[in-house]
Amino acid sequence: MLRTLVAAGLGVSGVALLFLPELRAARQGGAAAVGIALAFGATAIATIGNMVAVRNYKIGLPTFPATTWGMAYGALTAAIVAIILGETWTFERSAAYTLSLVYLALFGSVIAFGAYLTLLKRVGAAQSSFVGVATPVIALLLSTLFEGYRWTWVAVIGIVLAVAGNWLALRAKPA
Repeated sequence: MLRTLVAAGLGVSGVALLFLPELRAARQGGAAAVGIALAFGATAIATIGNMVAVRNYKIGLPTFPATTWGMAYGALTAAIVAIILGETWTFERSAAYTLSLVYLALFGSVIAFGAYLTLLKRVGAAQSSFVGVATPVIALLLSTLFEGYRWTWVAVIGIVLAVAGNWLALRAKPA
């Protein structure tokens, strides 16, 4: 238990350092504050989703059909919110838009959720949750390759802490 708490502390501290400029900007209010609030809300919802997925596994629901229903409910909820807010529905008929949408639907949703929920089933919620610490690290590495992200010493320390937290959480327990 103590090891898990220390690992979580390292991971959260590392991710906080990665987003330190945004956290500082959030103190001023505006878009950065809204973004941080939405990120915390999304994390809370994802945590609830993890617990529902664990419950679904324990009562014998198959992963992919249950995920399909969950995604359908999520899409319906998003559509209802969009309608209530008066958002317009658009679809750009370009190849780039269509291919990116197909990629996100297939790899970013179906395959990613299937893989994550399979991981959740195999190793449990506590260890699977450390994917949330690894994701920003991977995103920054990809951003470095494709978008020219410029590293700071604070971001490097954040990466080190996040990786150390994941390593500590996921290494084999002593016998």
